[in-house]
This record gives sequence, structure tokens and C-alpha cells, in this order.
Amino acid sequence: LCLAGYQGSTRWGFGVIGKCWRRLHQQKHRILARACPDFLVGLNDYSDWSLADGKQPAFAYFAAAEVTDGIDVPKDMQVKTLPPSRYVVLSFRGKSEDSLQPWADYVYKAWLPHTAYQLNENARYDFARYGEDVDARGQSAIEFWVPIV
Repeated sequence: LCLAGYQGSTRWGFGVIGKCWRRLHQQKHRILARACPDFLVGLNDYSDWSLADGKQPAFAYFAAAEVTDGIDVPKDMQVKTLPPSRYVVLSFRGKSEDSLQPWADYVYKAWLPHTAYQLNENARYDFARYGEDVDARGQSAIEFWVPIV
């Protein structure tokens, strides 16, 4: 899975997530090699996760579009290629601007421990695919992807 977009760190707060999304929405028309124009991706990269000052979870966040390759991407965008993995995918409808934290807490703390799935410890990330088609209530299709072994 190859992604192109904007990245920031949550070390100084979660406001960076909104900044990445605003920038992506302003510039997504420049991504000519979009592999799936119906969805955008929000990636939580925990590979360098830390608890800053014991309070603020610090991880990299990436607001992006899936692209066919990282070659034909605007120069001011970062490219990230995720390693091959199996995923469990949970689908629902919601507002893209709402936090997925309650959903992620449920998946990791309540749902996943009661399944036969095991987290892929070599893939320390998860991501959401947000549908671009929004209904009258402001909701779209959302898919939450978790790497498993």
C-alpha cells in the first residue's frame, strides 16, 4: 500500500491531525496517480511511539491518498509505503472529522482480545480509510484497518 500526503507528530498535541487533513484536502487535486479516488487514508504510525512528558501520546500521523506508486507525486508531499500484511477490516459509517479514538479503544481493548486474531507486532500502525462520498447527515463509509498475523 503506497500513500502520498502530509505527516505530522502528535508530540505537541492532536491539532496536527487536523492540519494534515486541511492541507491534504487543499492539495489532493494535485495527486494524479490516485489508486482509489473514493477514499482518503488516515494512518497512525506507532513505530516511534512514546508517551511525551508522561501525558501526551506521541506518534506520527499521516493524512494521505492511496497512490499507484510514489513516483508521480507532488514534491511537497511525503510518500510512505506500508509493508505487506494481512488485515482485519472493520467497516461503519461516521463523520470523518470525529475522533476514532473511542472506536480504536473498543477494537484493541474489547473486541480483538476475544477473537482468534493476533496483532502483527512487525507492523506498528493502523489506519482508517475515509469515504469521499458524504450523505445528507455528513457521514461516509469508514474502514478501520488493523494489521494481523
